[in-house]
Amino acid sequence: MKPTIYPVPLELDKSRNRQFVLAMETESLIVACQKIEGPHTFHHLNEKHDEILHVLSGQLEVWTSEGTHTLKAGDLLKIPKGVEHGDLIGTNAQILIIEGKL
Repeated sequence: MKPTIYPVPLELDKSRNRQFVLAMETESLIVACQKIEGPHTFHHLNEKHDEILHVLSGQLEVWTSEGTHTLKAGDLLKIPKGVEHGDLIGTNAQILIIEGKL
């Protein structure tokens, strides 16, 4: 099997203050890069997999049922399966999201 490059056009979601820069799926993973400026609310929990947020630039505040976490460029946050999360407040934040598929 050959490596594959997936060009993805930018998708702007103004209602959620986020912009997808890159999104890709494999058989077992979803990888997405997003720009977030301002509040973004998407409450959910992942019952079958952990989720990892890596802040590439800017600052990100993340709400989870375990507390609020303030992340800066270079920080990683592992959100274990079963932990509710979803309120994000970005300050010129670009983040990489890695999670398993449902």
